[in-house]
Amino acid sequence: MTLFARLMPSDKTPAPKATQRNATFLVCGILVAMILAVFWPVLNAEFVNYDDTDFVTTNPSVVGGLTQENVAWAFTSTRVYWQPLTWLSYQVDAQLHGLNPRGFHLTNLVLHLLNSVLLLLALLRMTGALWRSAFVAALFALHPLHVESVAWVAERKGLLSSLFWMLALLAYAHHAARPSWGRFSLVALSYALGLMAKSMIVTLPAVLLLLDVWPLRRVRISPGSAAAGVETTVDSSFPAFTWRGVLLEKLFLLPLAIVSSALTIAAQSHAGAVWSNPIYTPGMRLAHVVVSYVAYLRKTFLPFDLTVFYPHPIVHPAWLVAVSLALLSAITAVVIWQTRRGWLPVGWLWFLGTLLPVIGFIQAGDQAMADRYTYIPLIGVFVILAWGGFDLLVDQRAPRMVLAGAATIAIGFCIVMTAAQVKTWKNTRTLFEHAVRVSPDNYVGYAVLGSLLAQEGRAVEAQQAFEHSLAIKPSYFEGRTVWADTLRAWQRLDEAIFQYREALKVNPSYADALGGLGSTLVLQGKPEEGLAQLERALQLNPQLHFARIHRALALQSLGRVAEANEQFNLVLRFNPGAINSLFGLGNSFLAQRRFTEAIQCYRQLIALQPDMVPALNRLAWLLATHSDDSVRNGTDALRFATRACELTANNDPLSLNSLAAAYAETGQFDQAVATAQRALDLATTSGQTQLAGILQKLVDLYKARTPYRE
Repeated sequence: MTLFARLMPSDKTPAPKATQRNATFLVCGILVAMILAVFWPVLNAEFVNYDDTDFVTTNPSVVGGLTQENVAWAFTSTRVYWQPLTWLSYQVDAQLHGLNPRGFHLTNLVLHLLNSVLLLLALLRMTGALWRSAFVAALFALHPLHVESVAWVAERKGLLSSLFWMLALLAYAHHAARPSWGRFSLVALSYALGLMAKSMIVTLPAVLLLLDVWPLRRVRISPGSAAAGVETTVDSSFPAFTWRGVLLEKLFLLPLAIVSSALTIAAQSHAGAVWSNPIYTPGMRLAHVVVSYVAYLRKTFLPFDLTVFYPHPIVHPAWLVAVSLALLSAITAVVIWQTRRGWLPVGWLWFLGTLLPVIGFIQAGDQAMADRYTYIPLIGVFVILAWGGFDLLVDQRAPRMVLAGAATIAIGFCIVMTAAQVKTWKNTRTLFEHAVRVSPDNYVGYAVLGSLLAQEGRAVEAQQAFEHSLAIKPSYFEGRTVWADTLRAWQRLDEAIFQYREALKVNPSYADALGGLGSTLVLQGKPEEGLAQLERALQLNPQLHFARIHRALALQSLGRVAEANEQFNLVLRFNPGAINSLFGLGNSFLAQRRFTEAIQCYRQLIALQPDMVPALNRLAWLLATHSDDSVRNGTDALRFATRACELTANNDPLSLNSLAAAYAETGQFDQAVATAQRALDLATTSGQTQLAGILQKLVDLYKARTPYRE
């Protein structure tokens, strides 16, 4: 006999409190053990190069930990979302673990554990049905659609807001048993805190109203509903209430919902995540909503093609829209027909309503749908499965082993699928190689892989990946911007500027593209033109630190050195370990020929981030080639350049160039010639003609057994 079969009698006949308490502890323990067994591999996962960088690893206001300035930033920043509690949680992790991803993943896992247990306890408190509540909690905890929420560090906001959602459910059950404004204030507090983590839980007041109908039975759908056999709770500790009373309660939560929604839309619009695109007509959006609801249901029962990004098809085939609409209509008709089964309309409306903010009426981002959006909504579907299965057992007089076995199979299926999905989140490569396998037209997947290949110095493959991404979707402005960033790093500045401008044609308010364009213009020797673009970018996103650093470089080029240093120091004041600001300040000192201070900046930077290739290259080149004997240090130059080449698998011509210069400085001219020749070959193959011309001269110089001097 399975565990569920043994627990089922407690749903029919109230057990002694001590027995039920012990059974609850046992179920919670088993639930926690299953979650740990399935999700433990996420603790060995890396950060992924998809929002984790923006949210954590390159965000100075997070990396710096819990400083007074960073805490103030958390409450004032509208970077994509207003989510102060989420930022604070990241800062705590950074304070405790530095940038070790294991610590961040551990926090996510603990939050998911708490959410699962709290859901079980909330359902048990409201229904008195232990095994059905346990089944819902197990599906919630172990469903593969929820892997993204747990394994993705950037999705902390969803887990944290859901924690307060679950606490609000428990508080509401407590209030419903003995209504008072003091108890309801705990619900309001939980709701407010949840909204400060992510606005996705904005629909909570509507869900509480559903719970008033079932299972709390505080109000009646109609005067005759009780006589018609509408299901009641196991215990009768929730007194009846009037519709006017329950609606008045929820009205007190409404201002929080309105403010949170306004802040979210304003923040995403400000960051360029919500933009006016005439392609998404109202009719197309409505069709997409219909198709998406059915797609989420299909993935709930057949989760075989899950991925981190689902490309938006823009236009769905008419037959698909018609079939989806028919299916939704049929399900809704059954729900209306079976309204007396309270769990059915409540579960269905829970699913439809909690998905509503992200279903596609307002297009935020470029995705068609997202696994993370199902974290709360699927609870409604799971409630229907749990209570519907129990009703089936009762109506058909089936042996309880049949239902218990079905529940065990369902949970076992989830465990197998979830364990496989967890493996795809091991690192950026595994995640996005899986994405393009599942979805061959996944332009985001190809762009991220292109960025990864570029970081590894595999220029030809990187360019192919970016070009494939943009061939699939030419209007993909985020990917075009990343490609432009890569071209800028390769010193292909004209091409980079073209790509930035193409991105801005699609979304003129995209701060990253404006900042990249301004930065490239500065590098081209056009500081005034670049400064205008950078200032516009910083108006849109004051936390765009790379734009602030290049603004400082532009000011420096214009002779406004004091203002430039003020910009660098502004970033450093908020976070002494700001990587890019230290790099920029070192460059500023170098331009002013303040070599000792420049070297100090680069060394401090490498101490903070030992694997930062641009800093390793700049320091190695400076130590190997500078004309001042007091500045040069061939031994250190060789060490830093060797590390840069190791990190780029000897496939980056700039790193190889630094290494060749270091070999020449230390008198190892044969190695210098061979290394510079390899750099020349790579630069030629990747189309970096300007760099290739320089390298050819250096090869000739090293053949003459002469080190290079700046």
